[in-house]
Amino acid sequence: MAGGGNTGRPIGTGDSFEGGKLFPHGLGSQPNGSDLGSILSTTGIHSAFRGLAREYGFETFTTPYRTHENATIFGGNGGQNNDAYHVYLNAAIHARERGSSENLIYFVADRLYADRHG
Repeated sequence: MAGGGNTGRPIGTGDSFEGGKLFPHGLGSQPNGSDLGSILSTTGIHSAFRGLAREYGFETFTTPYRTHENATIFGGNGGQNNDAYHVYLNAAIHARERGSSENLIYFVADRLYADRHG
């Protein structure tokens, strides 16, 4: 890719989800041509995740482990069958995964929206 892999989308600052008071909507639940703006910062990712958990009522957890760079590892568990996990998704395991956490947040947001609204 020309330009050293620059997507033209800067990493955002601040917290547009107000610490989890608001929740994200993925592109699948927005009108055509919608623009999500900048890539979410780590603060925005955590806040978006908390907002989704608050809105849709899924269980969240933080592992007792941290990454090599001392980042917190967190996740959620959803679905009606608590006896088995059917899907495991992760993002930002490698430093070059720019935007992967954001993409996962918006994918999950779309899936939860579709489940609720049909």
